[in-house]
Amino acid sequence: MIKLVDRFILKNDIISLTIVPEIGDIIKSIKYLPENFEYLYNHYRPLKKYYEIAGGSYNEDLLNSMFSGGYFDAVPNAGYKCSVNNTTFGLHDETPYIPWDVKEHHEEYISTFTYLYKYPLKIEKDIELKHNKILIKESIENISGEKLPYSWLHHPTFGSNLLSGETIINISDSNIISDSSLGNLNARFKRGYEGKWPFVLDNNGSKVDISKFPDKGKYNTNDLLYLTEVKKPEFSIENNKRKIIFRYDNNLFKCLWLWLPTGGGPGYPWFGTIYAMAIEMSTSFPASGLYGQINNKTANYIEPYDKISTLIEIEIL
Repeated sequence: MIKLVDRFILKNDIISLTIVPEIGDIIKSIKYLPENFEYLYNHYRPLKKYYEIAGGSYNEDLLNSMFSGGYFDAVPNAGYKCSVNNTTFGLHDETPYIPWDVKEHHEEYISTFTYLYKYPLKIEKDIELKHNKILIKESIENISGEKLPYSWLHHPTFGSNLLSGETIINISDSNIISDSSLGNLNARFKRGYEGKWPFVLDNNGSKVDISKFPDKGKYNTNDLLYLTEVKKPEFSIENNKRKIIFRYDNNLFKCLWLWLPTGGGPGYPWFGTIYAMAIEMSTSFPASGLYGQINNKTANYIEPYDKISTLIEIEIL
């Protein structure tokens, strides 16, 4: 008999939020209830318990092979496999993989927490609905006497009713860098390109306005770009029906990662099956992981027994 994971629902007259604490405290759904309009991407793969399948040892790309969409965050390694402090981290290790405990749950509020397995950090998160807004208050606490490097990334993946050829991405003035660290063979855009939002050179040398999302099926590509020195700590995605706005602390999350899997490319891991987009609020870059972020001085540090808190506000329109 299959044991289903527990899903917690937050709901008011405008918003419905589905959260799965048992699987990385992932937000699986954000809906505008009057129109049953879904903002988040959900892949065809069902939710799985990473920690049961992996046996506590996470391979380099477990998240890729079991990705199901939704909105999760990653601490202490934003990016791919690396080793730091005699510890090996996999992709976006380790908060998405481990179960979180529920302290409190009401109709419009939930409070959760977890302790990491590989790093001496405690993570606490409160999510509350306020009319047409979602408030996410989160903290990381160092429970050791050592100063620890870390990176922290919030990863909302958009899709479903929100994405089409009519979708617009709104981000304020910023620098844009096309990833060159991963060796992505399915990228549409020139690796290592540096410019100003929203223009990027593609592999044919054409300038592309990436604030305009392409139609489904037009490309079978997978790109990752970084936005730095973002003028305003706010971004939004909209189509001709609805809009979602994120406001965040850019003193903590100093850059944005823009993931554009439009098809995702042939072969593993997407086989041309994904049509999504993520704007990821991150302390650090690139996606090569915490070790590289320490070396390029974008990693953050938390002092012994210190606690760092943040607030993310999401507005549904």
